[in-house]
Amino acid sequence: MVTALVALAANATATLSGPSDGIITINIENAGDLASYNFNSLTSEQKACTSFYIKGNIGQNDWITLAAKFTVKSIDLTDASNVEGTWVLTDAQYSYKTNLESFTFPKYLTSVDGKWVNQSNVKHVIIPNGIGNGSNNVTVSGFGQMKSLETVIIGTGVTEINSSAFQEDTSLKLLDIRAGIKTIGRCAFQKCPIENVVLPEGLEEIQPNAFEGAQMTSLHLPSTLQYIRNNAFMNCNNLTNVTIPENVKLVEASAFKCRSITDVYVLGAQTEAESGAFDPMTTYDGIKYTPDGDVDRTDWMGAQNCHPTILHYPAAARETYLNGRILNPQAYTPEFFTEGIEWPTNYPGWNSTLNENTQYKGWQEFMLTSVITDNEIFIIDNIKDDTWYTMCFPFDLTVSQLYTAFGDFTEVCEFVKAEVNGEETKSIDFQFKRWVGDGKSANDIVTYANKPYMIHPNLGVKSGETISRRIVIAGINKLDTEEQTPWTSENYKLGEDSDYIFVGNYKEQSIPQYAYFLGCKNGVVTFIKKLAACNQDSKKSRWNPFTAIIMTGAEFEDATSFWTCEDDGVSESSMIITAFSKINEDEQEEATGISDIQNEEKAQTAKENIVRNINGMVVRRGTTSLEGLPKGLYIVNGKKFIVR
Repeated sequence: MVTALVALAANATATLSGPSDGIITINIENAGDLASYNFNSLTSEQKACTSFYIKGNIGQNDWITLAAKFTVKSIDLTDASNVEGTWVLTDAQYSYKTNLESFTFPKYLTSVDGKWVNQSNVKHVIIPNGIGNGSNNVTVSGFGQMKSLETVIIGTGVTEINSSAFQEDTSLKLLDIRAGIKTIGRCAFQKCPIENVVLPEGLEEIQPNAFEGAQMTSLHLPSTLQYIRNNAFMNCNNLTNVTIPENVKLVEASAFKCRSITDVYVLGAQTEAESGAFDPMTTYDGIKYTPDGDVDRTDWMGAQNCHPTILHYPAAARETYLNGRILNPQAYTPEFFTEGIEWPTNYPGWNSTLNENTQYKGWQEFMLTSVITDNEIFIIDNIKDDTWYTMCFPFDLTVSQLYTAFGDFTEVCEFVKAEVNGEETKSIDFQFKRWVGDGKSANDIVTYANKPYMIHPNLGVKSGETISRRIVIAGINKLDTEEQTPWTSENYKLGEDSDYIFVGNYKEQSIPQYAYFLGCKNGVVTFIKKLAACNQDSKKSRWNPFTAIIMTGAEFEDATSFWTCEDDGVSESSMIITAFSKINEDEQEEATGISDIQNEEKAQTAKENIVRNINGMVVRRGTTSLEGLPKGLYIVNGKKFIVR
């Protein structure tokens, strides 16, 4: 690696250093000074660089000089002080228009205008964390009709995405929005074929047509969302399941006019819905009962072979959400109801028999309804920011259910092995296999009941904050109590070449002595060894339900449902866990695995090979491999890479 710091003369105000991890750093004190730089001193390695991190004051002549001396594919202006002359980036006479692929905007902006790169061939746009430098009004606009744009990362600090901001970006597939956004404007992403989207906690309103025509197969709506305006997700015809958070106040007409949706879970009992909020072709229009053997949902079919959507509603909303014919079926028998069948069998006039609570018309239009039971939802309270957890649930999850509950790009991995090194002074290395969903489609099972995993949600929560509202996993099918057996050998995960096991738990109890649990110690999330004797009455070091621990020489006592395990001789100071290192302000010794996101300043002190996501979180250590990571933008030792 070459490191150089060169200037034209003692008074020169433009410097160039690097490359470091393939990136050249340029610092321009006064706009225009780059033209006076002594480029004859460049090494061959520097001349071949295509990625640039530019600080200071950049003007028109600096852009022209840079294009003349280098083939520029990536520009990072995060820490630039002032930027002018960006028209050069889209002018056909300069190479940026055809060569530039990745562009990061400067943090000093309070209004991010896409005209800087619009009409170019840029594929990846990054708005860095902390943009606006603390301003409470930071907007994004002007990226519409960028046919080359594939990835958009919007970091913390942006408060509003303006109307039509990314409208008709016909190659845009990946959208990751971090905490801070309160409003997504009208037509903001209309006719963008988005396949993966992260909508953060704090978002309150999605305006009309914002995501019309998107192609996502799953959709996590944040618990803070209040308004879903008309046509917001119209023609998102890859969606099959939608969960409406309990704090949503209003779903407007045609918000989810999508004929692919099979199930809607509305969690709040006072969420208003306008007439036609969901496609009439799947809620009532033309739906008829055509029995064929045993009665199930396939016996109901709408016009044009549309499968009806089932509304799953909370019991407290029955009198307001259901159609008058469902509330009083005796008045409509036998024309609309058949003995022994709870769902109506005919549709004419269905939307004319709504009950008096007209603000809920959108729910009353559903012919097929089902009250939500405890068996089909699972509640997680007070999730802290996006970090690693252990998990073990008494139900399967599909990829779509996982992403709907925890956000797109949620990672799940499974235990591989524990390696004990040394004879006298022993150390231990826990290894986990990354993303378990390789090759799986939206409706394939990705995690199995009773089995333990590590999970890294992607809820778009600001570092250090806690979601005070609950997260609900809907549409599941919990195992019967007698089948909830995470302690059995077919369910716990036995490590390769050892007798260490990774095992889940559904009953709160004390963590067994000598077991390893995921917690935070000395500012790092890692597995911690429990050295104190086990005391089931103690309120400290509790093994929380639906989490998992690692043990060796473990035995399960059927009578008490408690575990015991052996001491492996590893001292607490010698433990190692690969890939899961985060910074936290305090220590907590519970088997929960909750911590804060590692901040960028501390991350820069690491010397080993590391892979981070765009928000600075370390997702791998000791390797530069991206194999197995979900789709997204990653930074490997300072250089950006895209996993498609």
